[in-house]
Amino acid sequence: MTSYTIDSYTLTFDQQHRLLFIADAVVKLTPTEYQLMLGFIDGGVAQDETLARRALLTEGPTNTMRANLEKHINNIRKKIRRYGLRIYRVHGYGYVLAGHANR
Repeated sequence: MTSYTIDSYTLTFDQQHRLLFIADAVVKLTPTEYQLMLGFIDGGVAQDETLARRALLTEGPTNTMRANLEKHINNIRKKIRRYGLRIYRVHGYGYVLAGHANR
């Protein structure tokens, strides 16, 4: 398992079981969601193309890739929201993972 800190949140990734631990909470992720979450560990903004390559969503036209990426990001948003984390869209560039002030 590998741990990272984003804002004041400790995220621990269990690659074998594709689990994300946020503090002591366990978040079950699909293989694609897991790969996308790994794209946020460096902090800052993760580019659309980088996330898509990481999750192998690069096939098809750009609009299809973006639609698939948005679908998976929305699924992750639903799973992590209760733990105080948010994924924000940076228009025309990508996404950023950040803590929310109101946990």
